[in-house]
This record gives sequence, C-alpha cells and structure tokens, in this order.
Amino acid sequence: MVNWSKVAGVVGKMKNLVHLDLRHAQLCSKRAATLAKELDGCNTLHHLELSFNNIQDEGMQALTWALRNCSKLQHLGLANNGISNEGASVLSHVIGSCHSLKHLNLEWNTILAQGAEVLSNKIGQLKDLEYLNLGGCSIEDDGSAMLAPAISCCTKLKELHLQHNNIRSHGAWWLSEARQFILSQAHQLRNTRSSIHVSDTVVPHILSVAASEERGSFREAEHHQSQRQPADE
Repeated sequence: MVNWSKVAGVVGKMKNLVHLDLRHAQLCSKRAATLAKELDGCNTLHHLELSFNNIQDEGMQALTWALRNCSKLQHLGLANNGISNEGASVLSHVIGSCHSLKHLNLEWNTILAQGAEVLSNKIGQLKDLEYLNLGGCSIEDDGSAMLAPAISCCTKLKELHLQHNNIRSHGAWWLSEARQFILSQAHQLRNTRSSIHVSDTVVPHILSVAASEERGSFREAEHHQSQRQPADE
C-alpha cells in the first residue's frame, strides 16, 4: 500500500526532480491532483511514468496544469488510466509545449477517434518523438485518418503501436497516405530495428503498399482511391 502523504511530501521536496516512476501505484484522480500540486513548477522533469493507475479525466486535468512548464519532458507514460477523449483533449493542450518529448504512451485508454483528432494536432509538432503507443484506444478507421498526417511529420519516429484499434482497410488506406513515413520506417526496420505495430490484418496491407512504392509504383493505394471516388461524389 502506497502512503500518499509521504510520497507527496518527498516529491515536493525534490526541486530538481528528473525521473519519477509511479506505475501500479494506486493513483486515482484525487491522488493525481495531490501529485500535480507537488509537481507544479518542476521544470527539471525528464521522465514521468504513471501507467497502470486510475487517473481518469479529472486527474488528467490536474496533471496537465502541472506539466505546462515541463519543457524538458522526454518520456510520458499514461497507459491504462481510464482516460477518455475528454482527457485526451486536455492533454493535447500541454504536449505541444513539451518540445523534447520522445516517448508518449497512451495505450489502453478509450480516447476514441475524437481524442485521436485533438491529439494529432499536437503530435505532428513533436519533432523529436521516437515512440508513440495508441494501442487499444478504440480510434478505429476515423482516428487513423486523423493521425496519418501527424505521423508523417514525426520524422524521428522509430516505433508506432496502433494495434487493437479495429483498424480495417479504410484506416489502412489513410495510413498508407503517409507513405513517405511508412517507407522511411521500412528502411529503418532493416537498418535500426525500428518497428510498426498496427494490427494483424493491416500490417500486410501497409507493407505491400510500401513495397509497391519502393518499386516505383503505388497501384494498390491508387486502387483504393479509385474505389472511394464514386462514394465521395
């Protein structure tokens, strides 16, 4: 059992705090608010890992206020915290100012396509982002469409997780539109062990698109586009 009065007191005294890992710490929204008060003004923080707690949207509101000045933050872990699309919207207001962010994990939060849309507006600004995990976030095809342009802007991205999101052919087509990103990752996969994790049904489609582009063709994506045009009209 975590003694939160002691934790808050210790964190509050560490004015040059760099690394804080509170995974599986029984952190609820009320405790997250207490932690946020102690973190407020801590501009030395590089690593904040809070995955596998129960922060929820209320706690996310408090934490984002505390993180607004954490310009040096490189790692933010919030997996499996009961965060919805509303919490994702709140988070989007602060991650844009975290220009050094390299690792963002929101796995197993129900942010939906709406949350993916608001996050995508900021994710595209994270030029140093290397790891993005939105697996199990229920973003589906529409969320994939929102994320694709942002992903293509993250030129340093080495690892992308979108599995368990019910992404089908339509979502795969949108991801393939970010083909320059996918191609760069395909090359890095051979050279630096980078990886893309989408889903068992989508990965073969994406890799085949990348391969066809590499041969100077993009017939598969064009085929999908031609199928969509009558519906768009």
